[in-house]
Amino acid sequence: MRASRQVQDGGFTLIELMIVVAIIGILAAVAIPQFLDQMKDAKKNEAEISLDAIEKGAATLYARNGSFPSQDVGAGALVPDMSCCEQSKDRRCVPSAAIWHGDDDNPSVWDDLNFELTQPHFYRYQYDATDGGKGFVAQAVGDLDCDNDLAIYSVIGELSGDSMTYRHTKPARAD
Repeated sequence: MRASRQVQDGGFTLIELMIVVAIIGILAAVAIPQFLDQMKDAKKNEAEISLDAIEKGAATLYARNGSFPSQDVGAGALVPDMSCCEQSKDRRCVPSAAIWHGDDDNPSVWDDLNFELTQPHFYRYQYDATDGGKGFVAQAVGDLDCDNDLAIYSVIGELSGDSMTYRHTKPARAD
């Protein structure tokens, strides 16, 4: 006769449960760092995409007017003026149309660039005209983990002969 194994309650043995827990632990050990890296990459992409939008706005103005925006209103200062870490619990800057727009008599440089952030964001932005409107420097400044170690992305537009050149810089380590 053959011996047969009978399972009385249809449950799992302790060894089977320990194997499942070990597999879940290994998967979590691999997946969590990958997830955190993807989140950090997404935050870095915000700066690059926004600076591209600023560059396109500046290029459009240059093609139309022969110079970049050079007015004093709104130029040179980081917008928003308060660190994103101080604005909300999720470490994002709170969107506000008022900081991106001037008024009819005195438009801001952001109006000229057709740039505004309407969603919560991780970076603060700055625009400075150079060489009397023949160039510009735009920056995205962020502190993604709120440790006062700033990540600064920039785009520099310069007149080179009869054409404009744009140079992008990224931090060596972005937070």
